[in-house]
Amino acid sequence: MLWYKAWLETRWRFLIGLALLICSAAAIVITYPKVVKLLPLVPSLEVSGEIGRRIRESAELSREYRGYVWSQWFRQNMAQSWTIFAVLLGTGGLLSQAAGGGALFTLSLPVSRKRLAGIRAATGLGELLLLAFVPSILLPLLSPAIGQRPAISPSARGHT
Repeated sequence: MLWYKAWLETRWRFLIGLALLICSAAAIVITYPKVVKLLPLVPSLEVSGEIGRRIRESAELSREYRGYVWSQWFRQNMAQSWTIFAVLLGTGGLLSQAAGGGALFTLSLPVSRKRLAGIRAATGLGELLLLAFVPSILLPLLSPAIGQRPAISPSARGHT
């Protein structure tokens, strides 16, 4: 019952986060052909300093599909979005209970607060693991749609 209650409290934040991360992963794969077309314009940019260095670094990584996926998904989008959803999943249950009166019901349950907090934490961690892995697994599944194959094994590295 406690697992189900924890799931009910966080399910919409989790499902919305999962949908947004899946859409973000799909957008990264789908936009790669457009990025490749724009790469020749990067050397003509006369941007100096840290911003220029980061633009050139990102362009160099984007020359290969696996570098592009790493820089866009694992280095930027997933890490930032995942952190936001971790905060929303972690604090959302407390906020919604305070507003809706669920805290009184929770305190009247015949379980210790330690067990209740442990189950909530375990549910949140499970949801966060799914938020990290499901969209990341989608990347290699969508890659053939644009004619790419991610380098999972050493034999796949030469194929772009």
